[in-house]
Amino acid sequence: QWLERTLDDSAIRRIDIPEMFLLTDALLILLDDVTNGIVVFPAMIRSQLQQELPFMATENIIMKLVHKGVSRQEAHEWIRVLSRETVQAMKMEGAKNDLIERIKMDDFFVGASPLDITCFWLTRIAETDMG
Repeated sequence: QWLERTLDDSAIRRIDIPEMFLLTDALLILLDDVTNGIVVFPAMIRSQLQQELPFMATENIIMKLVHKGVSRQEAHEWIRVLSRETVQAMKMEGAKNDLIERIKMDDFFVGASPLDITCFWLTRIAETDMG
């Protein structure tokens, strides 16, 4: 009862708290409007994931290389070059994302074995595609 009927408490209780409930109600109505009738296409999601996953995996590859003693800047530059080549092939020729294959074939990565995590996840996604 210390702050009852004082200016610093009564304004909060009479104005802000009801406004927060009205805001919450408005957000929930908006969320319902956005999600009501949403259609999800799993095959399209899987396709987009397959196209982007190799790019997302490059951070793990760089970290693995750095852990093995390779310069982070040098590893990043090699992956950047291969990524740009891959994107160019995807956009200009309609090719599939073959970034991981490019990394496997590049002499810079031979013997570094940076692909354990990436290959594991790509295999898992490929298995879920089939099953």
